[in-house]
Amino acid sequence: SGIEFKVTAKEDIKDIITGTVLYRAGMPIGQNQGIYITDQNGQIIIDKLPMGSYLISEVKTLPGYVFDDTV
Repeated sequence: SGIEFKVTAKEDIKDIITGTVLYRAGMPIGQNQGIYITDQNGQIIIDKLPMGSYLISEVKTLPGYVFDDTV
């Protein structure tokens, strides 16, 4: 628990009914600038995520671990 990930739109995410753009490519998804923190089970749950492609990037790891952003 406690690992931080950032979720951003990989492409423009549109409402499937109206076609309205909900998120532009590169925009963070959700609150806290798209930052989500794993729970005690090491999971992140994002409810009601619109259909589309997303990029999930680790931005902060646990103390004692080496963060590798090249993967």
